[in-house]
Amino acid sequence: MRGKWIQEPESDAAVIFVHGILSSGEDAWLHKNGIYWPHLLKGHVDKKTDIDFASLGIYVFTYRSDIFSGNYRLSDAVDALKEHMRLDGLFENRSLIFVCHSMGGIVVRRFLVTQTNGLGGTEFPDRSFSRCFTVIGFKVRKFNFCPCKGFRKFPG
Repeated sequence: MRGKWIQEPESDAAVIFVHGILSSGEDAWLHKNGIYWPHLLKGHVDKKTDIDFASLGIYVFTYRSDIFSGNYRLSDAVDALKEHMRLDGLFENRSLIFVCHSMGGIVVRRFLVTQTNGLGGTEFPDRSFSRCFTVIGFKVRKFNFCPCKGFRKFPG
């Protein structure tokens, strides 16, 4: 289990990539042509929309999901995500965008649900209920989560 910054944030927003089952943070986001998805955002400025991805933090989280993970449970992955986010300063960002594949979406959803009651605690000081999360899932239902409104599914 580990988290890795691909690009440190220069703004108060970060994108967090979370892989699915039987994968890793490296393998899940690497296309067969060699393009690594997190690197697509690194330093990118979209001229059509004026969105500056260069200031976004880009973070990849890896947890145990291999066939030999033994007693490692979903709750262990959720706890690891929370701890790595705390240690690596992700809670300092006002906006967090999760990009998830398969079980990674389940890990993130469980994380968000379990943290709803603790948003006023040490993880989110002085920002409780002012933060919204966006979750983009692949092979998982797409949903938006705002602590004060709960989950909302995206159309489609």
